[in-house]
Amino acid sequence: LDGPMVSAALPVDVHYVVKRELEAHYFTRVLLRRIGAEFVERFEAQQGIQDTERLLQAVQQGHSLVLFPEGTFLRVPGLQAFHMGAFMVAARAGVPVVPVGVQGTRAILRAEQWFPRPGRVRVTVGAPMHPQGSDWGAAVALRDAVRTQIAQYCGELDAVHQSAAVHQNDAENAGD
Repeated sequence: LDGPMVSAALPVDVHYVVKRELEAHYFTRVLLRRIGAEFVERFEAQQGIQDTERLLQAVQQGHSLVLFPEGTFLRVPGLQAFHMGAFMVAARAGVPVVPVGVQGTRAILRAEQWFPRPGRVRVTVGAPMHPQGSDWGAAVALRDAVRTQIAQYCGELDAVHQSAAVHQNDAENAGD
């Protein structure tokens, strides 16, 4: 549900960037191609590099891209780690990233279920965040800043930092 909710909230013509696995299913492939989605590889490094270059060209041509940087939807709640592709593209192109937080869709349409439940959705569109350079470090800093903003908007736990804290606590208690 996040894609349609974001589309309804944004006033611009956007192109979605989606995982290549969705291209394998006839229905999703046809639907996503009709809306101009860009498919990207998440698991094969060389193809991922080529996809990043293609997205960079699209941005340089003036296209606005919508990416969900977690890469997939999990049943477990919480904001997951972000992939770097979108932030590398933004840094190299010198364009801002607009953080968007979606709250409520997980309760309406749960992972691995087909029937939605009644509920409310809140979409928060933040201020554009500009990269402070075009290198890897600038992309990492941009990713971290955007992730912090989205964490405030989405109303879910920070699964990455929570997991790290649990592992650190486990390690500290292992010696007891």
